[in-house]
Amino acid sequence: MKINTLLLLSLFLMQNAIAEVYYCVDTDAFAFEIIDGRWQQIHFERRKFKIDFDASKKSFLLHIKKELQHPMYLPSRYDCNIPFDFVPEQLSCIPSIHSRVISPSTFSFNTETGHYVKFSGTVSTTYEGDSSTPVQFGQCEKFD
Repeated sequence: MKINTLLLLSLFLMQNAIAEVYYCVDTDAFAFEIIDGRWQQIHFERRKFKIDFDASKKSFLLHIKKELQHPMYLPSRYDCNIPFDFVPEQLSCIPSIHSRVISPSTFSFNTETGHYVKFSGTVSTTYEGDSSTPVQFGQCEKFD
């Protein structure tokens, strides 16, 4: 019984050791929104967040500070793939099927440079208000 417990504990610790932690900050954040019948660009507050990246599974958990959260931006799991074999450091990520993201989004991330671009939301041309399409881009630094 003790061996099973130790084995389980060591596997758990090894899995956590595999994760890479990145701290990220938006360089800029804006959206396009219909205001008075016209598309207009609006600026969002820049955000800071943390990524727990599991390179072996090509997935990450994105955390945003609680005071900056909006229901669309709950901590969420993203699954990633490498769209171009000749650029293996460039990941294209979407919320996993088990994520709590309620709006479509994509997250492009370069594991070498730390640059990212995140697009969220849906586009609606039928109503004003909550039809914004936010775009955030910035830089992540790996925490060693």
